[in-house]
Amino acid sequence: ASSGNPTLYVDSNADWNIDNTAGSNIVHIENGGNVGIGTTTPAENSQKLTVWGGNLYVRGGDSKIIINNVAGASNQEDIVLQRNDATKFSLGLNSNDYFTLYGTTTTDTHLVVSDAGYVGIGLTTNTTIPLHVDRIGTAASIIKVTGSSAQIEIQTATAGDATLYMRPNSTG
Repeated sequence: ASSGNPTLYVDSNADWNIDNTAGSNIVHIENGGNVGIGTTTPAENSQKLTVWGGNLYVRGGDSKIIINNVAGASNQEDIVLQRNDATKFSLGLNSNDYFTLYGTTTTDTHLVVSDAGYVGIGLTTNTTIPLHVDRIGTAASIIKVTGSSAQIEIQTATAGDATLYMRPNSTG
């Protein structure tokens, strides 16, 4: 590869390369099909596409990123957020195909959203009520509202009294 003009060439490993006008590699396509943008080692982590040193940008009137995990097991993370190669959070579908936010592992469930719109926070199973918060074994506050105008409002959909129930866990 030489400087001056963008260059397309095949290297000694039968990999395709595109170098920019300065002679730096900007796209690398390995003979096995892995693609690197900004790197010549996309297979380093066995990834089909590696983007290094920049962002992935999708734009258009009907643009989407679709992740279709056809062979994945249940409780499979499909989007993994890492810092320094260590998983911090991941998103995926649980065994009921509900959207799930995991912590560092798929057994560390933080949030579950069902296809009916029910939300479970701190649950390891799915919920059948609109909002279910569970912090078993935690002595700290579960719901805390602060601020000069802090309030919690319970409102009925029709005329009548709203009810707030407080009861020990033994009753369900």
